[in-house]
Order: sequence, then C-alpha cells, then structure tokens
Amino acid sequence: MKRLLLVLLITLYLIPLSFAQIPQKIHDLKSLTDSSGTVHLFYRIYAEYEGTEYSTDHIYRYNTETGEEELFLEDFYDTRFGFPYSQTINDYEFLNNDIQNFVFITTYCDNECFVTISRNDSLDMMGGLFVTMDYLNVEGPDSGRVYVEAYGKVVIGRNGGRDWPTPNEDNDFEIPDSSKLDFPLISLSPYNDSLMFGRKFFHADGENAFLRSIDKGLTSEFISDTLLPNDIYFDSDSNAVYMIDVLSTPVPKINCEVNICNYGLFTNKHRENADFWELKQIFPSSVNTPSFPEIFTHPTESGMLYVWNADSVLVTEDYGENFEVLLNSDEDITGFSIGDIKEYYTTTSTLYSLENGNSVELFSILVSNEHQIEIPKQNKLLQNYPNPFNPTTTISYQMNRSGQVTIRLYTITGQLVKELLNKYNTSGTYHFQLNGDNLSSGMYILRGRLGENIESKTITLIK
Repeated sequence: MKRLLLVLLITLYLIPLSFAQIPQKIHDLKSLTDSSGTVHLFYRIYAEYEGTEYSTDHIYRYNTETGEEELFLEDFYDTRFGFPYSQTINDYEFLNNDIQNFVFITTYCDNECFVTISRNDSLDMMGGLFVTMDYLNVEGPDSGRVYVEAYGKVVIGRNGGRDWPTPNEDNDFEIPDSSKLDFPLISLSPYNDSLMFGRKFFHADGENAFLRSIDKGLTSEFISDTLLPNDIYFDSDSNAVYMIDVLSTPVPKINCEVNICNYGLFTNKHRENADFWELKQIFPSSVNTPSFPEIFTHPTESGMLYVWNADSVLVTEDYGENFEVLLNSDEDITGFSIGDIKEYYTTTSTLYSLENGNSVELFSILVSNEHQIEIPKQNKLLQNYPNPFNPTTTISYQMNRSGQVTIRLYTITGQLVKELLNKYNTSGTYHFQLNGDNLSSGMYILRGRLGENIESKTITLIK
C-alpha cells in the first residue's frame, strides 16, 4: 500500500499543476549588489492553490536593472495523500557576496524527512543526519566557513562549505573545538570573524542564557538570563551591536500577538564590556501592529540603522539616539533591505523601492501571471529552433525538479567542441542561444546531462 501511495504521489508530481493560484504574501526580502553594481532582490512568495492541499513558498530573484524576475529556489509543500511531500528551503546565504556562489538548506519529505545543505554547484554536500539543521550563517567575507546548527551545536563547514566533519554512529560530533561551537549560534559578525553571540537553554543555573564569544566560539561568556534576543545586528564599525527584546508582557514572553508588548532597542558599542547594554528606544506594539520590530543595519554607514514593523520604517544615524520616520504604510510591511543607494521593501502583494522618501512600485503579484506553476513532466533537452540554422539558434530544456545541468556541443564524430552550459537550475523551462559564427558548416551533436537524465539532439549549421 505504501508503495502504491508513493507511485501515485510521484505520478501526480510529474503532472503539471494548472489549478488556480491564490497569491498570499511576498516576504523575507534580501538584496545583493553584483560586481557591475546591479542590485538583485530576493524574496519569497507564499501561495496556496485553490481546491488542493498544495502550497509553495518559492524564492524569486528580481533584477532592478532589467526589471526581470525569475525563480531562484524551489519550495513546495504537498499533503494531499495524508503525509507531507515537500521541498522546503529553510535558509540560504551567499558566499563572498557573490550572486553565483551560495549555500542553502533544504528539508525533503517523502513519508520520511531529511535535511540537506547544498552549494549551488554541488548538491547534497551533507545531509540525512542533520535533522535539526535550520540555521545557516556564512563567515565572511574571505574565510569560507559555513555554520549550521545540528543537535544543539553549531557545526562548521570549511572551504566554502565543501568540507564537513563526520558525525559518529550516535549522530554526535567528537571533533576538535575548532570545528564546532558548544552553544546554539544566533548571530555571527560579518565584520569581525571572532565575534559571535548565542542563546542557550537550561545552563548550569537552570535558566536560559544569552552568551557571547570573542574567539570564534572556542570559549563563551555569560551575558544575561533576562535579555534573550532572537537576533543580534552588527554595525559596520565592527564594535557596535544592536538587539530588540521584549521589555514587559504577560507570560509567556513571546505571546505578543494577543498582549500589548513593549519592545526595547538595546545597543552595546564596546564589545569588551559584554554586560553593558543600553536601552535606546522603546517601540510599543498595538492591536493593529503586533509584529516584532526588526532591525536592518546600513552595510557601510556606521551608526545608521533602520527599525521596521508591520506599518512603518524608522531610521537613525546616531546609533539609536534619535529616530525619524522614513515610511508609514497602509499595507503590512513584510520585508526591508538596502541595495546601492536605495532602500527596498515589500508588502504582502508588492515590491517597492524608496527614492527620496517616495515609494516606487517595482512589481506586484496581483497583476502578474509569472507565479502560475507549470512543472514539466520530465527532464528533457528539446530540439533547437530553427534547425538548420545560420548563424544563431535557440536551445531549450526542461527540468522537472532542481538539479545540475550540463550541455556540451560535439562534432558528429564525437569530438568535444565546447561546453555551452554548466549551472544549477530549479524546475521550469529554460532557453539560451547558440551563435555559430566561429563554427564550420555541418552537423553537430548537442548532448545534455539534466539531473540524472542524459539526452542528445542532432543540430545542423548551414553557412
């Protein structure tokens, strides 16, 4: 019976999904500026599909120069057969601030679940045993260390996440201190690779603990059992740090969606004194804005940070001493980021840029048809068009699910001419052009490895 259900499930997955989509929310905004100065925005779009138990939370990339959007990482959750069948992207980070070089954590479920950390250029670097692995941080910019949380410890992958320690048969890590941290990491400084903060439950005194390390996690020191932030934010001067914590609320502490909570912005401008956290601002919530405030520090301007929640964005240029209102929104703000000289933010339906304090709409899912999911039936290399061609032709291929794609051009006798494509793709249909100006007339073999599938096509150049 189990085998039958699995076959049915796989069969269903191979059928394109054409049912109506109900866009729900744009959220989780990130930005990255490439070597040419172009800002790329990354965000999730959560959507449910009418009449099914199927949802997606894909990550998309938006090019601010061209205005083009494309699927970046694939995420879906399907429970139509009574158990989860899903591919969930838990987290992703770029290495060396390179848009073509990133690592990501994926949870796969097919009756059983396992977690895998992957690079864009080589899948499944580590997985299976790391079932709690939902935290990812990249030390930067040049060390190439990747941090993930597993079994209450932080495990360090080196060489850009290519080299990982091996757990023993008890799924524990009997490895040198230089390759693990003994406390759950919550924040790692992007400016000072020795500085990191953690949050540990049930320390020696039986209480929760807020911890800090200034030697790359080899040792840690206790800071507080009352200040328990969810995250730490780092100023570009490498010493100042910020956090948001709840000041007063009924128990439980985190239940602020039904209780009025006061949130405090705390700063510590001198990392040598871990105990000195100064309360700078109080941000009261309300019934209308119950969300936890979040911080975004400016990547280059010291003392400049933004605090945003559901209805507003505030900015300070003096380490939190004074704030100004940058934005008031009638829609729920679901993400905020900075790229080049502009600020960007998302609401549930729209991506905006801020230009001189004015909101400029970049993209809206309310009017877009790009998020209708069409999953190809199989990995397939399609016939080029036109064929024969002179001098250019379009090569197309389809991916049923995420995987590495390599396409090479050979002579009719099997001699390699050149590699046309070598990249990681999510599911979908893709196109690129082949220019034959530097090729001789004649027949060629187009050979593609698409995931585990290998396919070939004969193409003809006529001059």
